[in-house]
Amino acid sequence: MEDKVDETYEAWLQTALRTEQELRKKGAAIERVPVDLADFDLWCTVHQKKRDGAARAAYVCERINRKLRNDSEPSSPYDRS
Repeated sequence: MEDKVDETYEAWLQTALRTEQELRKKGAAIERVPVDLADFDLWCTVHQKKRDGAARAAYVCERINRKLRNDSEPSSPYDRS
């Protein structure tokens, strides 16, 4: 990954859990989405994106949208699921 907002996984996790809790308090529906790094890397290459937080957010949104549509066919070449 190119961005280094948090120096360690533990720091990132603490930030993520705090954000999740704050969003739940505001009534947001939260769904955790595992990020397969090989798929994410390929997605970034296909979409010509830097490997950063904005790209991860777009990647996750696309995965959630695909899940909601319940597509049976892969929608793009990086989809290995």
